[in-house]
Amino acid sequence: MIKKITGLLGILAITAWAGIANAGLIQYSNTNVGGDLWNGTYPADLQPFYVSASGSYSMETISGSFDTYLFLYSGIPSSLPSLSFGDEIAYNDDGGAGLLSLISGFSLVENIQYSLLTRGFGGATGSFTAQISGVGDITLGEVASQVPEPASLALLGLGLAGLGFSRRKKA
Repeated sequence: MIKKITGLLGILAITAWAGIANAGLIQYSNTNVGGDLWNGTYPADLQPFYVSASGSYSMETISGSFDTYLFLYSGIPSSLPSLSFGDEIAYNDDGGAGLLSLISGFSLVENIQYSLLTRGFGGATGSFTAQISGVGDITLGEVASQVPEPASLALLGLGLAGLGFSRRKKA
């Protein structure tokens, strides 16, 4: 019995450690050439994403053929032309290497929709590679509707109770 408990505790410790050590990182490449106009003036690329764990995240352009400018939004803006300074929750022009942009150590909340907008300073256009990194997994795209955890656990409990009841009835 003690060996089983020790083994179970070991598995739980390894699982907890693996969850802490596994930080998320995702990269994507795109262009703002021909993109929708941000503020009615600047061609931009809008990338929706969400994270699996609340905590600190960084967003940056790691390469670009132009002077990049990053804007972080909560949600997905319904109209890029109507956006202007002040609508974002964070932004950066030249915080990265050279003319690249970096929003560093920004606190994001799990399963909340965010969007990263990349445009060029002064209307510059070209191709770029952006990177999002942080404490949890990062998923590009829109937040999928999920079954709330308490409901999942309740369904599991009902299923197990039903199995137990059916075994009892047969015996």
